[in-house]
Amino acid sequence: MKHVAFFSRAIPLHGIGGMERVTWDLACAFVRRGVMVTVVTSAVEGQPAYFESDGVRVTAIHGTTHNRYSKAFWSGSLQAFDVLVKQGMEAAIGVSAGARAIALHRPNRHVPVLMQAHGSSIGEFISKWRKPTAKSMLGSLRNLLWISKDNHVLSRYDAIVSISAAVKEQIERSAFLAKKHAPIEVVANGIDDRVFHISRAAREEVRHRMGFDSTSKVIVSVSRLHRQKGTEELLTAFERMIRFNPCLRLVIVGDGPDRAALDAFVSRRRLAAQVTFTGALTRDGVAHVLSAADTFCFLTRRVEGNPLNMMEALASGLPLVVSHGALNSIPSVEGLFGVDPTDTTQVKSALDAALKFAADGKRTELPDSLHLDTCVSEYLRIVEGMTRR
Repeated sequence: MKHVAFFSRAIPLHGIGGMERVTWDLACAFVRRGVMVTVVTSAVEGQPAYFESDGVRVTAIHGTTHNRYSKAFWSGSLQAFDVLVKQGMEAAIGVSAGARAIALHRPNRHVPVLMQAHGSSIGEFISKWRKPTAKSMLGSLRNLLWISKDNHVLSRYDAIVSISAAVKEQIERSAFLAKKHAPIEVVANGIDDRVFHISRAAREEVRHRMGFDSTSKVIVSVSRLHRQKGTEELLTAFERMIRFNPCLRLVIVGDGPDRAALDAFVSRRRLAAQVTFTGALTRDGVAHVLSAADTFCFLTRRVEGNPLNMMEALASGLPLVVSHGALNSIPSVEGLFGVDPTDTTQVKSALDAALKFAADGKRTELPDSLHLDTCVSEYLRIVEGMTRR
């Protein structure tokens, strides 16, 4: 395999996001394996139409924005596909719907196209009704429209890689997918253990910088600050815990539409001395904060595919307290505690158990199947198989 292209609406240069980081990690790992990689994406502010970053060639489509798909993105991706075929590209990987137009309209059928499925429209629809707002209910109508669009295109790919068994099941069992779909394989998102690992030096440096001492017990949450992600539920449980354990501290990493409401919650409950909001952090910044933690908590109420934050915490050696729905998306290892995010007593008990797990000197381990090198090898196997077919 000499030349592969990724088609993704967004990459980390547009901002921090899980799907964008997965794309970029894979692209960089392909490059380290000696494969030429081009990423076709939306226009990047301050960058030309063609540039290189981390050894990856980037084609940024003029007149597009990373926030949404558009006619300009669809037509630009098709044009870029044709150019790359002439340059010797052997396979295309569409991130979510990134290669949708190519799968439907490509004139060069001899170059295979793979879809990387991070979720499904039916899963998004269900998530938005788990904790509905007027905005989310309106957005769910758009997901209903995409269900029919998914049905139309899934049979046009040469292969589909699902990031979890749950996502694969959503695609296979959805009553709306009456037509056949391409073969589906499950390859979990891979974690770069060069970035996320147990680091005693980082732990001491970050805890000192944040004002924690040796008695502090630190809970960390990393997610987009959205009401479906369960941060308010975590704060409610934390408020109960702090009454009996004043050494507890909570660090909330991320940003999003609910930041102001969560700030107000902390102020109203007089938790400002115990709760730290870091805002959005770089990749290394997240890794350092995880190193400073004693446990990780993620009480999402969404239908999650394969959350990176949970696996990064595992790689950092942390016990996890997560909602039952999210727990089903990763292999079982010692140190995982599943809860109903709406049951404050259950969340509190699980956090107490996780903190004891850490105090006993126990650490979690990232399964081999979730390492980035394993992920890259699986993708290369699938892509090479497509080209042979």
